[in-house]
Amino acid sequence: MNSSDGVADELIGPCAAGEKVPGACPAAAIHIEWEEWALDNLAWPIVVLVAASVVFALVLHPLYALLYSRSTCVQHVLNRYVGTYDKEANAEFQDKRIVLLMCFTQYVVNTYMVAAWVHNVYRRDVTEVLGTTMHVGSVINLLIWLYYRLQRGFQVAGLWEINSLVDVMTIVPPIKAFILQEQGTWLTLQYLRCYLLLYTIFQMRMAGLLDRTSVLAQMCVITVLRVLCLVVIMAGTIFTLEVLGDPSALADSFI
Repeated sequence: MNSSDGVADELIGPCAAGEKVPGACPAAAIHIEWEEWALDNLAWPIVVLVAASVVFALVLHPLYALLYSRSTCVQHVLNRYVGTYDKEANAEFQDKRIVLLMCFTQYVVNTYMVAAWVHNVYRRDVTEVLGTTMHVGSVINLLIWLYYRLQRGFQVAGLWEINSLVDVMTIVPPIKAFILQEQGTWLTLQYLRCYLLLYTIFQMRMAGLLDRTSVLAQMCVITVLRVLCLVVIMAGTIFTLEVLGDPSALADSFI
């Protein structure tokens, strides 16, 4: 009896003092405003997507098409070091080392961002070191996003592909918080970047980087990544909705 009381006192003590002890304070209140969270993680990315669509349609895509059609030098540089939306031209001219570097960088950064998200939601906090490294990772992801948009010729359709949507939804909030010197929240959509691990595999196959590997090995890796994406995205979405609770617009006002 005394030993159990001691354990209870040991667990209640840190909770009462306000210390963050994961697993030891199950009754600790978590309250995040739906409106504030949605503004940072949904509204701002959508505004950026709409603004980027206008810029792509009116400026960047026409400029890309003009330069590509009139300059042989631009054609050579893009075909050699960036690639285009012409898959056959990419397979023939594109430098595979550039593609390998981009895919490797994507894998490392995306894996780190998902792992950082898991750490943040477990601790319900963002440490200074993790916050800084996630800002750096977001900048790297932004550069990779621009690389793929250039590869697609700044087409508006490419901007609204699933991989681009995931990038924008996960890049805009941390960069906005860094620019405005705001305190970023630990509840983010970074778990969606798990999808880009699967997307990168298909990019590598399209570029011919996996031609020397067996089809069985490729299918095993793709299957594992598909299951991982399904589990992580489902768990992350359910967890996020559980933490946020019901939006105020859907709250029961009859009681």
